[in-house]
Amino acid sequence: MQYKYIPIIINSFIIVLLTSCSNPNNELQLEGTKIEIINNNHPLEMELDSMVDSITYVSLSSEKCLLGHIENIKFDNGYYFVKDNKGLFVFDSKGDYLHEISSKGVGPDEYLYMDCFFLDRNKKHVYVISNVQNKAMCFTYEGEYVSYLSFKNEQTQISGMTMLENGSIVAYHPFSNVSFTRPYEYGVYVPKKDILEDKELLKGTEISSGDIYYPFFRHSMALKNDSLFFLSAFSNNIYVYKGTESACVYRVEMPDIAPPYRFLKKHSSMDYFDLLEAIKKEGFGRGLTSIIATEEYLLLSVNDSYTLLWDGNNAILLSRIFDRDLNRYFDLTMSGGISDEKLGFLEADFLIEEKERILGENNSDLSAIVKKLREDDNPVLYKYHLKKNLVNYITKNN
Repeated sequence: MQYKYIPIIINSFIIVLLTSCSNPNNELQLEGTKIEIINNNHPLEMELDSMVDSITYVSLSSEKCLLGHIENIKFDNGYYFVKDNKGLFVFDSKGDYLHEISSKGVGPDEYLYMDCFFLDRNKKHVYVISNVQNKAMCFTYEGEYVSYLSFKNEQTQISGMTMLENGSIVAYHPFSNVSFTRPYEYGVYVPKKDILEDKELLKGTEISSGDIYYPFFRHSMALKNDSLFFLSAFSNNIYVYKGTESACVYRVEMPDIAPPYRFLKKHSSMDYFDLLEAIKKEGFGRGLTSIIATEEYLLLSVNDSYTLLWDGNNAILLSRIFDRDLNRYFDLTMSGGISDEKLGFLEADFLIEEKERILGENNSDLSAIVKKLREDDNPVLYKYHLKKNLVNYITKNN
């Protein structure tokens, strides 16, 4: 297996819009086209070596910027945008620190709290979202302030936003709570002068998280070329948006993968964590809980227990993956847990603990990084480049 540092551009992945649907939680949740799962009842445990052609590693420099807890990472045009619990920081393709995007404050180019960020890859702009200030601030990739937009709805709560190739902006709203009633699960936002106006994209399940802020998903949306794939809470459906209307294109059928709509409606007034216990007691799962795009595939987390690897035709159900270099088991959709673009990170102290093993394996790139790494350094980013025709390969060899 060959390891390299050069990021690979995502290949084409063409999806045909098949069946529209209006209700994300009908009684049987049977909208769209069924995804054919080759091993529905027998999830496989795999070794990472057998699944990847290469792994990209990037060591983030600690000299001028020491990161806290990493929450999200995006990559574009040679820039890594890394959001931690302190701010949004930019590194180049080699991991050298460049600058910070915005900072805490009350000015037009500052935020009191940063909820999320998204990229305009056409104009090379990055937007910082502050719900408490009801605004989205725009900066160049180089960190220069451009302008800000106010949300028309002053009660907007957004936990994730994505811009499509055609300029459409889609936002995911967390569950309603005691201080916020969400109008819908997903909305489309359109800039008009200095205002962001919104309209419903997907109503979603009516559930309250009580007195806490709870987004439900780690990754609710994933871009694949000009299409946005997204999930709905407690559902087995996969939706697609191409800049006009949403449609339920695919569904995942597994026994008791998600609670039926009648169950959710009956328990809609229940505290969220009590609802989870009731769902578990009835033997239901939580549905599809994460979606990630790679070069050729979509990775879907099923009830935070299994990973569905789907190539657009067939799918393989995976239990967990073993990384021999690092002597660990992990879930493909949860590893790193910080990017819908399949970027993960490894903490420096963990790599130091495994240093002897790493240096003894045939992994020259990671070994070169670990030799220079200190325990309190910034994390090391990674990206797996999965084999082509991986579903067929796994099927034939298992």
